[in-house]
Amino acid sequence: MFSLVLFHLMACDDTLWPVAEPTGEGWCGVQSLLGGECLTCHSAASALGGLDLETDPTAVLTFTGPTGQAFVVPGDHASSFLYRKLAGTDLAAGEGTVMPPSGSPSAEILANLATWIDDGATIDTSCTGGGETPRFHPVGWADPDVHGTEAKLRTDATLVCTSCHGEALEGGTGPSCDTCHGSPVASDAWRTDCTFCHGEPGVSEAPPRQIDGALTSAGAAFPAHRIHTDDTTLATPFGCDTCHVEPTSVLSPGHLFIDDDTPGVAEVAMAQGTWDGASCTDTCHGAAAFPVTGTAGCGSCHSVAVVASLSGEHAEHANHAVTCDECHDSVTPANPGYTVTRPEQHMNGTVDITLPVEMTRNPDGSCTGTCHLETHTNATW
Repeated sequence: MFSLVLFHLMACDDTLWPVAEPTGEGWCGVQSLLGGECLTCHSAASALGGLDLETDPTAVLTFTGPTGQAFVVPGDHASSFLYRKLAGTDLAAGEGTVMPPSGSPSAEILANLATWIDDGATIDTSCTGGGETPRFHPVGWADPDVHGTEAKLRTDATLVCTSCHGEALEGGTGPSCDTCHGSPVASDAWRTDCTFCHGEPGVSEAPPRQIDGALTSAGAAFPAHRIHTDDTTLATPFGCDTCHVEPTSVLSPGHLFIDDDTPGVAEVAMAQGTWDGASCTDTCHGAAAFPVTGTAGCGSCHSVAVVASLSGEHAEHANHAVTCDECHDSVTPANPGYTVTRPEQHMNGTVDITLPVEMTRNPDGSCTGTCHLETHTNATW
């Protein structure tokens, strides 16, 4: 369905970036209007709704609206969807609201558009390719890969979205961000959807999809995100607040738009351990983390509180009172919890198994022998 999103592209400071009104009469004035108001969204790069006015400004003569309305009906501006949309008059259900979002063009500009349509909507070839109104953002800015990446990384420190789009991103001299990012269900749902900027929608909020759009962990500051947030093989998945101050929306202070002094960098505030920008040490990893004592017991990482969540036959063994140290001798039972006796073997990425002397672990991972008076013959895990 076509969405005629025509931004009124005004600069935040006219002394730095003067904004000119469309100029010219007839088709020259109309093309100036289309070139200045529409190309940010309807350029060759973005072409929202399938409309590319950069490649062919005359496309308005053949394009249709959301329910098949003719954009331009030569001789009848009142029936032309382009005019009604810009004027904000006689818009029926399903036709949306006035465009651009910041309000209709001036009465003079609308009058020229109406006159051009009523006079037959003819094309003056001498104007083709010219008459474009100066704009704040360049052509193609509506492409999410362009303005979305810039909003998150802020490679240009002078571009602060809230300066033009409002402190709450609900509109200022520029339109509300909800105009394009909103959905029919909830216009501002994108603000609290973490996967809108990173992670995988419906799967996880954590990378590998990073804020620059990269779909792999290659080059990421912390490629092991998913191991910590999603992998339940060894540990209870961490919440974001384990290592970060978890925001509630894009407007949370320090996160993206408000008081963010480190654009493009995730602030780390670990609940335990330290991060030096390349590796983790202390409480979570390394010799200084062990023995595990006090409030940091096995359950801080392992799902021991929910035995059924452990891998393989862990739950079955636990039901028969088999303790962890009987198969993993790097830990010893101690009341009230366990103590790690070989920290160098513990957080090393390998599950170290040392079975009782009566048991043998076969090459295929099965077990043979007797444990707790129960005979195992190639028992699979």
